[in-house]
Amino acid sequence: MRSVERFVSAVVIAAALAVCLGCGGGGGGPADTIPPTITSVTVSPTVLQHQGGQVTVTVVASDTATSAAALRVSASLVEPSSGDVVVGPKTLPLISGTTYRASLTAPANTTSAAQTYTVRVRVLDGAGNEATDETQSISVNGLNPPTITSVGVSPATFDYHGGSATVTVVASDDTTAPAAMEVLASLIEPGSGAVVSGPVVLAFVSGNTFRGPLDVPPDASAQARTYKVRASVRDADDNVTVNETKSVSVGGLTPPPPPPS
Repeated sequence: MRSVERFVSAVVIAAALAVCLGCGGGGGGPADTIPPTITSVTVSPTVLQHQGGQVTVTVVASDTATSAAALRVSASLVEPSSGDVVVGPKTLPLISGTTYRASLTAPANTTSAAQTYTVRVRVLDGAGNEATDETQSISVNGLNPPTITSVGVSPATFDYHGGSATVTVVASDDTTAPAAMEVLASLIEPGSGAVVSGPVVLAFVSGNTFRGPLDVPPDASAQARTYKVRASVRDADDNVTVNETKSVSVGGLTPPPPPPS
């Protein structure tokens, strides 16, 4: 009889332990399924020159069950159309409170069009719950060629001897200082495009103005010749702008009058 009582007691105790373990008494409480909260994402600067460079990403995030020090926060630069990750992911360390910060290096843009990247932020808590944010973006300017504002030529008309014309060019660039630009001038045959004089380097004068002399060859024919003045401006990134709107003319050699009859 006592053995039966002992058996029943053991069964009751085992059942009680099973119930107790199932109710969380052994640490098996409800699983954490709540993702972290991303309060804000800021990026500075949001526009870069074509060389690219560093942008600082600041994230404010928190979680109901995971401490700020234990949250895993990262940031990446992503192609908006394909979703491909271009830079990162990079871990953002905790700065203070619930603020995380780090810098990403945006790549240089070698095209003429501006390149935009989405800033993707991910926050993981201790249970593996994830929150993401893609509300911010940055733009890397394209390689813009220099701008030629004006070209002047003086004089623009010569007799058959030819001579020297003064070429004045006003030009600018969005990234290269005027003194660092290369400005050239040439005389071009309109039909063939052959260079008949130059190129010569125009000296930087002041502001955005460049000036220099350009030889105009004589015309030994009986017909006047017209040449295009080609002005070209090259910036530090080897972008070139060409202007051929101006021209010079050289009068032909007038034949002597016929002898008197």
